[in-house]
Amino acid sequence: MFSEEIAEFMDTQFNKIVNIFKDFFDNNPNEIPNSDFKLIIISSSTCTGCKKCIDNCPVSILEIKDNVASVKSLQNGKCIDCKECEKSCQMSAIKVY
Repeated sequence: MFSEEIAEFMDTQFNKIVNIFKDFFDNNPNEIPNSDFKLIIISSSTCTGCKKCIDNCPVSILEIKDNVASVKSLQNGKCIDCKECEKSCQMSAIKVY
């Protein structure tokens, strides 16, 4: 019960953060300092570690750490913004900006 409440809380907080970034970037597209840099947000409470995002990423920048998808160190600048990771996630645990 307690872990379900924590997971629900984390999902709610994740969605709030995603909406804040989405609103900011939608309203301030010129504020992104480097257009090559993509913000990749992965909800650790929602990700199941299924590896579909890893299998579908054409530039191989994702990995599994502690049973959760994450961006490999020093790889975030290599994202090509194809959003294949986001599209392949059945749990909607990944957002790319």
